[in-house]
Amino acid sequence: MRAGLIVILFLALLAGLVLIVVQPGQQDPSPEPTDPAIALLAGARVELLGQPRSPSSGRAPLAAARKHLSAGRPERARELILGELEGAWSAEAYYLLGILESRARLWQRAVEALERSLVPGARYPEKSIAPFRLGRALEETGRIPAARVAYRLDHDLSGDGEALFRLGLLDIEAGQFAQAKTRLEDALRRFTQGPDRARTLAALSDICLEGDDLAGARQLLEEAVALRPHSELLHRLARVCRRMGDGEAADRHTLAAQGLQGG
Repeated sequence: MRAGLIVILFLALLAGLVLIVVQPGQQDPSPEPTDPAIALLAGARVELLGQPRSPSSGRAPLAAARKHLSAGRPERARELILGELEGAWSAEAYYLLGILESRARLWQRAVEALERSLVPGARYPEKSIAPFRLGRALEETGRIPAARVAYRLDHDLSGDGEALFRLGLLDIEAGQFAQAKTRLEDALRRFTQGPDRARTLAALSDICLEGDDLAGARQLLEEAVALRPHSELLHRLARVCRRMGDGEAADRHTLAAQGLQGG
């Protein structure tokens, strides 16, 4: 375990030398060079890009822990993972522990475990998605610049829409609406599942509302509701309709939302 900690501390010293690559036309706030997660992610970028999926360690306790996680038995999974970590450093075990802590919304503990899961040289099947998991935990603990770095790495590794969606939400929170729109529209093109597309359309509607484009927001929310008739989306659509003076549509959507909520 000490060897892994030394690696993390060494990478932290390189934080000021990290060059962050962003997509053309998308400029994120400069990350804090003192955040050790940024240096850790820089090392992970070099290691993971172009690397094939790694095999599992073959450790029976970790295989069993994965099954317990999938079956919704977190306490049994935790026992196996912690038992594995008592014997030796295991980045694979720390990754699984990070998933457990994230599901329990113990975000700081998740950060600590997921940072350990990204030490250089460690190989396990989920390592290529560990940056995204770490990004979520970093975001929840307020380390937004480092979370952005993690999401950009995940996007470069996976090419799917999830990291772009998270970056778009962070852009909205930062008031960077043009950049958020670009990223969310890109995410929308990559998403194929209805629920993913619906939440992205809803986020784009927030940008319309920031610009007082009620008609645009209404259209996006109507598309979202068609894909996923969810009470929250219907309530949001009802509020927009009411602001537009369409009380009849607002009442209709409110009733539909209440029906989904059970009255």
